[in-house]
Amino acid sequence: MKSIFYLLLFILLVFAMQYSAYGQVSHLDSFNVVVSSADHDYCNPLFTMQPQGSYESSIRFIYEARSGSTSALAWRNADFWGYSSENFIVNNGYMNINAAVTGDMIVWQSNKNNNWDLYYSLWNGTGWSSPVIIDSTSGNETKPNLYFSSYNVPTYYLAYEKGDDICFKYYRNNIWQGDTNLTGSISNKCFSPVYYGQRVYYLQETSTDFNMLTRQRFGISYPGYQHIWYPIDTIKRPNTIRNIHSSSEFHYEYDTLGTTYSYMILNHASLQYRNVTIGFTGNKTNCAGEMLNIPIDNYPLNDYTPYIIFAFQRRTADSNMIVAQSRADYGMNYIKYFSLEDTSTVSKITVSPPVRNGWTLYKLRAVWEKKINGKIALVETFDSHLITGINNLSSELPDKYSLGQNYPNPFNPNTVIRYQLPVVSDVVIKVYDVQGRKVQTLVNERMQAGTYEVRFDGSGLTSGVYFYRIVTGSFSETRRMVLVK
Repeated sequence: MKSIFYLLLFILLVFAMQYSAYGQVSHLDSFNVVVSSADHDYCNPLFTMQPQGSYESSIRFIYEARSGSTSALAWRNADFWGYSSENFIVNNGYMNINAAVTGDMIVWQSNKNNNWDLYYSLWNGTGWSSPVIIDSTSGNETKPNLYFSSYNVPTYYLAYEKGDDICFKYYRNNIWQGDTNLTGSISNKCFSPVYYGQRVYYLQETSTDFNMLTRQRFGISYPGYQHIWYPIDTIKRPNTIRNIHSSSEFHYEYDTLGTTYSYMILNHASLQYRNVTIGFTGNKTNCAGEMLNIPIDNYPLNDYTPYIIFAFQRRTADSNMIVAQSRADYGMNYIKYFSLEDTSTVSKITVSPPVRNGWTLYKLRAVWEKKINGKIALVETFDSHLITGINNLSSELPDKYSLGQNYPNPFNPNTVIRYQLPVVSDVVIKVYDVQGRKVQTLVNERMQAGTYEVRFDGSGLTSGVYFYRIVTGSFSETRRMVLVK
C-alpha cells in the first residue's frame, strides 16, 4: 500500500511541476536570425501565399542569396516550429532577382541572356521544377507580379514591366497566352504592377517626381475564357504615391506635411483608403501585413475570427527600427520595436500567411532585412495564437451564473467547458497552469444570456493539472482539470 501511495504522490508532484509547453505562444516576443553569413547578402524575403482559409502546416520561404554580381534564388520550408535547410530554385551564376510567388508558381527576372527576361518554375510537392523562360523577345521584362485563380480552370495571371508599359499574360492548361499591353494608350511611364484579385494596380508617372495610383480591373467571360477590361480608375492625391504592394491587403506610401505614411485601401470598389501608421513619429515605409481569417473550429471549417499582423519601417533622424503589430486574443493589441541600428538601412519586410499546428494553433511571421557584421541577414519575429470555438447551446435565461466541470476530465487532448449567464455579461475565461501563468484565453467578449460551451485544445501542452477561471462583472469561479497524455 505504501508503494502505491508514494507512486500516486509522485505522479501528483510531477503534475504540479509541469509548466505550459506553450512557450511557443508568443505575441512578437522573440527575435531570431533566419539566415546570415559572412559571404552573402540575403535579400527580398517572401512567402508563398494561399487563399484565405486554406492554411497549411508548412509553406515555402524564398529569398535571394547575393554575392558580387550573382544572385541565387533560395528556398526553405517553413512550418510552425522553424525552417528547413537551404535549397535552390536557381543558382546559375547570374542575377536572379525580384521574384513573385503565389500558390505553386514563382516568376523572377534574370540577366542570363544579357538582358532582363522572365523565368518561371512550378512546385511539384517536394521541390521546384527547372526554370523555363516566359518571353524570349527583345527588350527587358522586369518587376513581375502574380495572381492565382482556382475558379473553373486554375489560372496564373502575370503582370510585368516592359519598357514604359505594363504587360499582362496568363498561364492556363500549361501554356502562357493572352499577351496584352495594358498601358499602350497611356503616354506616361507606367511601372510597378501589383495584383489585388482581378485588379492590376500600377503607378503612373504624370510629372517629375509625381506618381498617381492607377487600376485596371478585368472580368472573365465563359465558356470562352475571354478577358474583359474595365475603364481605368485612379487615385490622384496632392502628393506622390510610392512603393505599392499587396499580400492579403493592399498598401502604398504617401507623403503629407513632410512625413511618409503607409496607407491601406479599405474598399476596392470605392478606393477608400486609411492611414495604418498614424500615431508613430518619423517616416513610415515598407509596410507589409496580413489581415486574414483563421478558423475557430476544428476541420471542417465552420467559423472564423480575424487575426491581424503587420510591420513597417520607422525612420527618424536618430533612430531606425521595425515596428511590428498584431491583434489577437479577441481584440488585444501588441506592439514591439526592433532596432535596425544603422540609420541609413532601408529594409524589405514580408509577413507570412498563417502556418498551423493542428487546427487551433497558428503562427504568422514578420521577416525583414538587417545588417549583421556588414552583410544583409534575414531576421524575424512571430505571433502565434490559440483559437477555440464557442457554442451557444441555449438562449433560455438561466437563473444564475455557473461554471461547469469540464468533460471529459481527465482529458487528452480536448475537453469542453460549459457555463451559464443569466444576463448580458462581459465574460472572460482563461486557462492557467499550476504556477498561475496564463496558458490561453478562451473567451473575452460581451455575450447574451444563455448556456454556452467552449472547447479547450491541450494538444501542445504537457500532462499536468490546469485551472480554468470565469470572470464576469459580478461572478467569478475557478475549476481544476487534468490533462493526461
